Amino acid sequence: MKGVYVITDLSCGRLYVGSASGEANGLWQRWSSYAHLKNLTGGNRELEQLRQTLGDAHIVENFQYSILEIFDPKTRADTILALSRSGRTRWTAAPTE
Repeated sequence: MKGVYVITDLSCGRLYVGSASGEANGLWQRWSSYAHLKNLTGGNRELEQLRQTLGDAHIVENFQYSILEIFDPKTRADTILALSRSGRTRWTAAPTE
């Protein structure tokens, strides 16, 4: 299954939007990389910086993982990536008052 997901840092409300558009195992494969106990960042550079600053415990205790959109396995990767990029703006924009 392919999709767009968000990781929420519950300690501050920060959102990290990503996508799983690979042909093999989609979301399962991508989220498995975040669950690896020796590297909880899934290779994400921004999350790696946060991990170096705040430690593994911060990720384990504060991160929540959610699926935003699911796509048919035949959906082209570029379509999913474009939606993920637009979602970064749409879902991470600061709330207006």
